[in-house]
Amino acid sequence: MSPQGSLACDKVINKNCREGFVSRTLDYAKIYGLIEESCYPYSSTPESPEQCQNSTEHCPKFKVSDYCVAKEEEGIKQEIINYGPVIAVIPVYRDFLIYKSGVYQVLPGNQKFSSGHAIKIIGWDVRNGQSCWLIENSWGEDWGENGIG
Repeated sequence: MSPQGSLACDKVINKNCREGFVSRTLDYAKIYGLIEESCYPYSSTPESPEQCQNSTEHCPKFKVSDYCVAKEEEGIKQEIINYGPVIAVIPVYRDFLIYKSGVYQVLPGNQKFSSGHAIKIIGWDVRNGQSCWLIENSWGEDWGENGIG
């Protein structure tokens, strides 16, 4: 689904992500629906309400029927197996902005930003004996390995 759609078009519930609550974005998806990434690709520049409407008026909408919160590793894995990718909110450190490849680990002394960041968990793996989540970031293909980390 297009992160740009809810960022640019949700003026009321999550106020263009300025409120910063994933649950509010999911509420928006229940009421108004989300659109596919191919219909409204990510842009790092703010857009006006008119641009949002013009960009999405012919896009099919997909509504969320319900959502839940899973906190345990096995519960998250089961959600991915049964329903596909899940949303998670993670703390962001300065080095996350320039991540390119491998298993991400916070480097010592890195500054933590005051707010979290929503990512999509698409799977899991074991690399060099270490369990890790496979994530997709909304910052486009320049981040990580073509948008995946």
